Amino acid sequence: MILSENAIASAANFTGHLKLVILDLKKNKLTSCAGLNNMPALEELYLGENEIANTDDLAEMISLKKLDLNTNKLVSLKGLPHLPSLEVLDVSANTIATSESISHLA
Repeated sequence: MILSENAIASAANFTGHLKLVILDLKKNKLTSCAGLNNMPALEELYLGENEIANTDDLAEMISLKKLDLNTNKLVSLKGLPHLPSLEVLDVSANTIATSESISHLA
């Protein structure tokens, strides 16, 4: 599902998509990931070029293989939950200060 460039400010009510595999929300106005965690089949999530400051709401995404969070407002990834299937993580163009912020991902 491609919903990029739509000025979407919240995904809080975007829940219950049990069979969705790819979700593109690039270039919107999202400030959090709330509402995106109830998608057990989701394999690719594109959240680049938003205003997301934390990743706390991405728990239980057991099938997620690719997560794009480039060009957001992230300063740390300490809130990023364990994503067992994750293969690709793009956090470029954020202000993550130290590698200590990502040490729990190894």
